[in-house]
Amino acid sequence: MEQINILQIVRPSDGGIKEHVKSLLNNLNPSKFKIYVVCDNNTIYNIKQYFKDKVNITFLPIDIKGEISYLSDMQGIYSLTKLLRNNSFDIIHCHGLKAALLGGIAAKTVGHKNIIYTAHSNISFKTSQITNTYFYKTVEKVVSHISKQIIAVSEGIKNEMIMRKIPAERITVIPNGIDASRFKIETDKKHIKRQLGIPEEANIVGTIARLAPQKNLETFLKGAAILLSSMPELRFIIVGDGPLKKQLQEKAIELGIESKVTFTGYRNDIPEILHIMDVFALSSWTEGLPITVLEAMAAEKPVVATRVGGTPEIIEDGLTGLLVKPNDEKSLAEGIMHILSNRLFADALGTAARKNIVENYTIEKMVESTEKLYFDLITKRRPIT
Repeated sequence: MEQINILQIVRPSDGGIKEHVKSLLNNLNPSKFKIYVVCDNNTIYNIKQYFKDKVNITFLPIDIKGEISYLSDMQGIYSLTKLLRNNSFDIIHCHGLKAALLGGIAAKTVGHKNIIYTAHSNISFKTSQITNTYFYKTVEKVVSHISKQIIAVSEGIKNEMIMRKIPAERITVIPNGIDASRFKIETDKKHIKRQLGIPEEANIVGTIARLAPQKNLETFLKGAAILLSSMPELRFIIVGDGPLKKQLQEKAIELGIESKVTFTGYRNDIPEILHIMDVFALSSWTEGLPITVLEAMAAEKPVVATRVGGTPEIIEDGLTGLLVKPNDEKSLAEGIMHILSNRLFADALGTAARKNIVENYTIEKMVESTEKLYFDLITKRRPIT
């Protein structure tokens, strides 16, 4: 059988989309698929270094902005249209709403019909204002009309899309998957703590997130302040970077906890960083299927996370982690305190969490389902559900 040519269009991302795309492209069968990736030069640099030698990938730099920019978007559509006219792709797979909008318009222009759109997150956070509500819902309707198939990374995303009148039969749920073996490691915890300026004996509550509004890290900091009032020896780490870094650092100062909170910035040693944490916490307002939670669970860390998006699909409350109300620092602090005060409970959560990831959220399952969808689309069989 001839190789299937897949064009992947990726918007700029430092978070879950980048990790998802890295895992997918690094594990698609190179004997069956020839992969072309359209993204900006910075994204190419960030993901190219992770690919195995066997991967059959060609990178095509086109500057697709993450935000809406009329001039830049018109240039992006023009470049994509030219690319599609001059090349033969069997499937166009777009990651994120912005990539799907530009890629979908270009594909429609040249008459290409085999378009897949992966929805990595809900649009509910973006639609907090009336004008944004109309805009994003309109964009989503355009994208869903153009796309032959939509991949939702969680049942929660699928259900929200159905509520917005997107046909259920065109939505396939393929959960994110990770390589759990990367997180079963031995590491020198004392050395990493010393690097970060954290006392060796201190318990650590950590989070890994892009420092952006939807991650609601102010609630994480407020929860930290509550905990420090009764457990002053605790330390907190926030791993990641983003537009709100300065604002969050100022919030830590305002709360009087700046000496107990470490902003590590971007790290490429996530398995090692996870292993110094005693509790992993996620305070998001909205999520698709958070890869950082999958990774923390694979590292056998007890997780406290907000009950939003696809997170309750990963965490069974009280068995594989704890779920708390969003935007509620008291609830978050109580969940963390419950784990820190009960070592046996914490260990049981961590063990059950890793078992869940190993059995249900592997890269192999994600890639197998995606490959099947590709073949179904090419052969015009009914897509998987």
